[in-house]
Amino acid sequence: MYRVLATALALLLVPLPAAAEDWYRLPVTGDAGYSFVDLDSLKAQPDGHVIATSLSIHMPVIPGTRFRWMLIGGEYDCSARSTHFLSVKGYGPDRQLLAEVGEIYEARFVPAQAGTEAEAIMDFVCNVSRKDALRVSDPWAVLPPKSDS
Repeated sequence: MYRVLATALALLLVPLPAAAEDWYRLPVTGDAGYSFVDLDSLKAQPDGHVIATSLSIHMPVIPGTRFRWMLIGGEYDCSARSTHFLSVKGYGPDRQLLAEVGEIYEARFVPAQAGTEAEAIMDFVCNVSRKDALRVSDPWAVLPPKSDS
């Protein structure tokens, strides 16, 4: 009996692996860049919204900023086709974190415009269209070169 209890306690002390990520590269849109969504991050909410994590790569950097990559935690209202940003991290061309902001209240929900990166992310998150998404093991590893040329 003591051996079983000791084994059970020992198993509780074994570190568990971190949550896996299941990234998908979305089909190319009219935007200059790439978009990825972590399928494992999708969490349905009681109000019907979906929480998700996406990564966007902009070629070249976003005009007026030094941001090349944006890691976004968003809340998606699939019925209204709109997004509320819960967290945003902006990374520069050398992959350094330049800015991090929490929930953005000024524009609670922003409609996804047709033919944009936002629409492609919305379609994936809301399971409208996933057929052309390509599974990738690590979106940071398949990014374009760091230069802005």
